[in-house]
Amino acid sequence: MTRSCERGFGITEMLASIAIMAGALLVCFDLIDESMRVFGEADQAAKDQITLAGEMSLRRDLQAAVVYPAEQTKSNGPLELVLNNGTRVSWRRHGSTLFRHQTPPDGDREEALPIIRNLTRWQWEIVGPSLIEVRFRRAVPPPISGLPKAGPPDRKPETREYRIVASPRSAGRIGSW
Repeated sequence: MTRSCERGFGITEMLASIAIMAGALLVCFDLIDESMRVFGEADQAAKDQITLAGEMSLRRDLQAAVVYPAEQTKSNGPLELVLNNGTRVSWRRHGSTLFRHQTPPDGDREEALPIIRNLTRWQWEIVGPSLIEVRFRRAVPPPISGLPKAGPPDRKPETREYRIVASPRSAGRIGSW
C-alpha cells in the first residue's frame, strides 16, 4: 500500500514566512507613521501661513507709518499708527487675539479685523527715532492630524516667539528706505 506523504510546513519554512510578514508589517507601520508626520507638518504650515500673513500686515503698517508713538515708549497696550495716506491704524490685543482697527482719513467707520489668534504675549517698543520693535508670542495648537503623543498630556502648550523690527519707509528720517 502506497501512501503519498502529505506534510505541512516545517519549522524553517514557518520561521521564514513569519520573518517576511514581520518585515512587511514594519514597512507598512513606517509608511503610516511617516505619512502622519507629513500631514501634521502640512497642518502646522497652514496654521503658520495665517500668522505669517498677520506678521506681514503688521510689518506693512509699521513701514507705512508717518506718526509713531513717542520715542523710548514701551508698552503691551495698543499700538496707534498714522499711515502715509492718513489712515489711522491701531493694533490691539483683546484676550488672546490681536485685532487691527482701521479708521479711514474721513473717519466715517472703523473696521476691526482679527489678525492673529492664540496670543500669549504682545509687546512693542520704540527703539529709536526711526525704528520700532514688536514682539509677540503665540501658542501653537497641536496638529489636527497625526498620531497622539504617548504619555500624559502636556500641561503647557508649545509657544512660538515672533519679532518684527521695522523702520518707516515714508517718514524720510534717518534709516528710512
